[in-house]
Amino acid sequence: MSWSASRTKPDWSSEEFGLWVELKYVRQKKDIREITEAISSEITKYGDNGMRVLFVVYDPHHLVIDENEFSKDILVRKAMQVGFVR
Repeated sequence: MSWSASRTKPDWSSEEFGLWVELKYVRQKKDIREITEAISSEITKYGDNGMRVLFVVYDPHHLVIDENEFSKDILVRKAMQVGFVR
């Protein structure tokens, strides 16, 4: 997919279901900021192209303290969902 002067692609996609999946792995506490910035960028790129996206956050050490706070700005968009794997 093209957006501005760059090309991007999801970690996994299903054209049949019209769904793109982005995987995020929280290894350290500092990764949370980088992940939220990446998701923010992807929301713009994918949303502008009408894609439905599931963000899967793998957080085995429970470094994201408040899932609701982390998710709220993602979930205001109908085509965007977020899920956590612990």
